[in-house]
Amino acid sequence: MTDWVLDVFAGSSLRQIMLVHDVDNPASCRVAEKAGYPFRALSPANPPRWSEDGHIHMRQASAEHRCVSHSDKFIAEVDDHT
Repeated sequence: MTDWVLDVFAGSSLRQIMLVHDVDNPASCRVAEKAGYPFRALSPANPPRWSEDGHIHMRQASAEHRCVSHSDKFIAEVDDHT
């Protein structure tokens, strides 16, 4: 899903996707890591918006996602199959 979002919005200002979960939720931490979102930082509690400390996991767009527009990628895929 993340690759699709980064592909669709390639060339836009979307540079990263952030996932945040409570520190006391190790299952969410494992899911984030397995989904390609490495741990980046600890987010301290900020009541009333965020009542518990959290983990920030972040996946950044690669150079390919940032530079290739959706239409250019489609053309490249068509050219590869001829």
